[in-house]
Amino acid sequence: MSTAVANNTVPNNKALQPREGLLMSDISHLSIDAERKGAIIAPHDEFIAHSCDPNCVLVRVSLNEDGGRLVALRPLAVGEEPTINVALYTYTHMPFDCMCKAPKCFGKIEGFKGLPNSVKDELLIFCEDNVRDAAVEDGYRVSTSENADAVEVLPHGAMGVATFAKRDIKVGEVAFEVRGPIIPFATKFTLMLDEHRHIIGGVLSQCVAHSCDANTQIVLTSDGVALNAVARRPISKGEIISFDYNSNEWDMATPFDCLCGTDLCVGNVAGFKNLSEDQQKRLLPQATPWILSLCDAKLKA
Repeated sequence: MSTAVANNTVPNNKALQPREGLLMSDISHLSIDAERKGAIIAPHDEFIAHSCDPNCVLVRVSLNEDGGRLVALRPLAVGEEPTINVALYTYTHMPFDCMCKAPKCFGKIEGFKGLPNSVKDELLIFCEDNVRDAAVEDGYRVSTSENADAVEVLPHGAMGVATFAKRDIKVGEVAFEVRGPIIPFATKFTLMLDEHRHIIGGVLSQCVAHSCDANTQIVLTSDGVALNAVARRPISKGEIISFDYNSNEWDMATPFDCLCGTDLCVGNVAGFKNLSEDQQKRLLPQATPWILSLCDAKLKA
């Protein structure tokens, strides 16, 4: 399936009118499935309409693409027009009067900065990372539903923002829980449950650093629809929270060069599949059930 591509900028040289929004292209091969939440959909129009109560979000699939895919936030009727909140894609921009007529319309749209905090808390997980980083740098503090009183997101130099321990965390303690919308494809911020289910985690998980000798590991919850970040060793207050991305992802859409600097550093982080045999054996105790099942299938092949 082709990916819808957007320029991820809101025009700032004119007021946005109804039915204007983020410019979309390359949508001719996208199928429309608007009958269920989580479906991948695409509009027939060149522009996606803005709404203060959007029925979709634009989710970037990888670091290397300019756009992403539209994901339904709630069930849509066949023929219903997809809408997004343009404030998720820019921190500040030239204000315009909104005409979406949603019951909770904010009246004037001026970027993420101008949203009420309650709306920021709800929609932050869908923001562009530069918007999220700008909000944290500007003093916004994440209010999360990830059952976490042990960690927080703070500014961190070149990394932009990172998740830190705000108190000492004991071995085996759950630092935070990863729950969120489950979609059928991976993005740069999702965590894998299995081949067809990927969680768009909250900001705490989105900002967790990778390390080849991490202080937490990802553990599937008993209900199979969430993940826990569990401390592998004592974590001190103020320490950056990390987990090994290779333990949860089989073949990453966006590999990157690791800078963790530990003795166990693998160099390039590209998913469990791409590790050497020795590196895979070392990481097996931290691997999630889906990764273990893929290893078993590979051995039996």
